[in-house]
Amino acid sequence: MTQHLESAELLAFAAASERDPAFATARAHLDQCAECQARLRESQALMALLDGIDEPPRISPALRARVHERAFRRAEASAWGRLGIAAATLVSMVLAYLDGRGSDLRLGDLVPDLGAHCLLFQGAFAAIPLVVGMTLSRAGRVQVQPLVFAAWTMSFALLGQVVLRTHCNAYNLSVHLFAVHFVGVLLAGFIGGGVGRALASAR
Repeated sequence: MTQHLESAELLAFAAASERDPAFATARAHLDQCAECQARLRESQALMALLDGIDEPPRISPALRARVHERAFRRAEASAWGRLGIAAATLVSMVLAYLDGRGSDLRLGDLVPDLGAHCLLFQGAFAAIPLVVGMTLSRAGRVQVQPLVFAAWTMSFALLGQVVLRTHCNAYNLSVHLFAVHFVGVLLAGFIGGGVGRALASAR
């Protein structure tokens, strides 16, 4: 669930020292993304051109602050998004393990018909942040970060998993819990991340 660096981030990276710890996230992405590497070279060429001007244009402190705020705000949101995804994954896995302790691992315990119902149930919960986020994004009220969006959809799908502990007839079957309830939380994250990426690129 990664996305390309924005122009403001690349310019800030090109203007700063490559050892600056504030750019650790950007540097890690650049090591793996050929497209962003090419755009960084363009930014570095632009900075070199500006350095060659005898009287470089004056950048107002307000504009400089806006550029840095946008670059670092996205990095901070991505960090919180990763933390939320990891937490939702861990809690879902622990719930599935605890509820299924003592059950035998039998393929018949998958209960496909009931599994479809459980996935739809969790999907209904995950749809809540999807609808709210899409509505606010299109209205210009929020700027969607894909990883944060994925964390929210996973959290609501996890809430659905918790509710299913009292509404699912296979709540104590380990195979069903991991193959359906746990996977349902992961699917919500993939869908949320994909929708978030689409909304972010549409801005």
